[in-house]
Amino acid sequence: MALYTASTIVTDVRTIIDEIQLNDALFIGGTDEGDIDTIIKSKIVEAVRQVLLNARADSLRGAETILDANTITNLTVGDKEITVASAFVTDLLRFMYATAESWPMIVTEPITYLDAEYASLSDKYATGLPSRPKVGIKPKGQGFEITLYSLSGNDEQSTIAYITEPKVENIKVTPETWADQIDIIETLYRPCLYQIAGLTLLTLRDAHADSMFNQARLLLGVNEGQQ
Repeated sequence: MALYTASTIVTDVRTIIDEIQLNDALFIGGTDEGDIDTIIKSKIVEAVRQVLLNARADSLRGAETILDANTITNLTVGDKEITVASAFVTDLLRFMYATAESWPMIVTEPITYLDAEYASLSDKYATGLPSRPKVGIKPKGQGFEITLYSLSGNDEQSTIAYITEPKVENIKVTPETWADQIDIIETLYRPCLYQIAGLTLLTLRDAHADSMFNQARLLLGVNEGQQ
């Protein structure tokens, strides 16, 4: 991860947009330069979010937030009791994996409250064994509850890894200077720039927006049909 200032991102996106303007007479001009910069800045978080959601999982390694699922609960499912672990998070963007000491595998595909399979988490025949681990995610308050089904005992260690929602923060860069900055995975910086450029041009109703989105997908190694 690396911190990038909003001003640096605006400059880099402007370079991409200006190249279109120089090379294509059909580029829509006439928008005030300051207005374009304001639009670019307003699209940073949205674009980074989209890139993080669509990037390959292996490109996100090292950027995960890792925490213990340390809320242990004994649940009655059907006519038997199981032990589950859960954690409450307020900044979940993308689930990466969960693991527990007794599990034979790492779980990378959670069952969310939107999935038809979510109801199976209350079925004693579909869940409840450490040999068949599952992870459920549902909204709770201002965040999400991630639950691991199930553990072999109350003292078992379990871990959850996820990608957090991106955000721009005003951070001190010198004793006298503050600047708006955002954390971006370095290898995803270029795709983010093109995604921001695409969103900016889309706002300006410029036909070049699609080519910017396509370039972002290309840099991510994502086929158009996958997005």
